[in-house]
Amino acid sequence: MRHPEEYRRRLTRALHHLLRHLAQPPSLSEVAAVACFSPYHFHRLFAAVMGETLAEYGRRLRLEWALFRLLDPSRPSVAQVARELGFASPQNFAKSFKQFFGHTPSQIRACGALTRVRQLLTAQAPGPWLTSLDQRGPLAVPLPQPSGDHPMDVTLVQRPSQLLAYIRVAGPYAQTMPAGFERLGRWSQARGLCDGDWLALYWDNPEQTPEDQLRADVALSVPEGTQVGGEVQLQTLPAGTYACYRCRVTDGDFASPWQALFGQWLPDSGYQPAEGPCFEQYLNDGRESGIWELNIFTPVKPLTAEAL
Repeated sequence: MRHPEEYRRRLTRALHHLLRHLAQPPSLSEVAAVACFSPYHFHRLFAAVMGETLAEYGRRLRLEWALFRLLDPSRPSVAQVARELGFASPQNFAKSFKQFFGHTPSQIRACGALTRVRQLLTAQAPGPWLTSLDQRGPLAVPLPQPSGDHPMDVTLVQRPSQLLAYIRVAGPYAQTMPAGFERLGRWSQARGLCDGDWLALYWDNPEQTPEDQLRADVALSVPEGTQVGGEVQLQTLPAGTYACYRCRVTDGDFASPWQALFGQWLPDSGYQPAEGPCFEQYLNDGRESGIWELNIFTPVKPLTAEAL
């Protein structure tokens, strides 16, 4: 089994499912099930491989197919196209369409042919809509690109279970997590527990979840028998097989290593995401320098060829 091809096969199934349900866009859980991935990891994998979130892709696909239908002379009106694709009203459709393409549905319809539409659209700045007008078509899944001259430092590790003291934070990561670590740091200093592993566990994806609802745990490994209370609680990070990517973060760009792990390494690895949280382990304090050395972990299991 060629590992990238298996990922492409699964993601292609997901894209076709989206295409078959343009008028009633399916949920993340439904699309993830079609692709045989867990919803928790699927949104990150999809964005890393496709270069846009599932919601962004679904919106683009819906509007691109609206463009094709506008050029179909058998469809007598813009309102009919809006109804066929499940828009709340022709006005709602026209607003979304113009925001995306920079032209009204009537202007596109007046072009009469796809070649003239391409001429109209390429006269302005290139946009993501070009992916549906080029030779690949709207349902192409790109194979992962090699990491170039700097191969990724990824290893498979068997981690034992680990007891963590943690504080759950909710809201924009850039605001809530530093404050959470400050509070956990004061708690640990008072108890002489600062020498454990400092971790961040992520429960939501900022590309899918409203910023004020993002949840994460700032955490510190602690010995058995540690007493906690108040906002500091205990949880056990489960044992298992994890992909560990040793990386460096500068300028606060913590997203790029995750995108590389899911979009480049994972599809070619022979593994797929397993149940369990993704997390970061901080190897230094980069608050002053802006340079963070860290390991990022995601649970994995062997990749299998899922039946259609």
